Amino acid sequence: MFAVVFLLDQVTKLLAARFLAEPQTLIPGFLRLVVAYNDGAAWNLLSGRRFFLIALSIMALLLGFFFRKRLGFEYLANQIAIGLVCGGLMGNLLDRLRTGFVIDFIDIHLALYHWPTFNVADSALCIGTVLIAFWDHGKSPKK
Repeated sequence: MFAVVFLLDQVTKLLAARFLAEPQTLIPGFLRLVVAYNDGAAWNLLSGRRFFLIALSIMALLLGFFFRKRLGFEYLANQIAIGLVCGGLMGNLLDRLRTGFVIDFIDIHLALYHWPTFNVADSALCIGTVLIAFWDHGKSPKK
């Protein structure tokens, strides 16, 4: 899961940066593709704190590695959740190391609310985190 998320994130960001010179509406009033450069975290929080975000990402990846036995990696559901989180972390980390920002391109509008623009890595991080919050801590079916 890690490799799938990481590669999908990097390929979609490359395609967005290369081919989205103008915003593209996919579903009018709901979904657009538009390139946005974000030097912060979610909702552009911690903007301008590149090295803090890099350190935080590296620390999270290292903690996952060192506590992998406790995280129940022998269970498929846990592997998927951790793979989503780590793939997302690594995708955005590589961007910050390479360019100092991440490329966001998925732009959602819900009625009058404009959701902050995001990318595949952000989606994987959120989904993986929710799965971790609700997993059954070792009672999942084994791989």
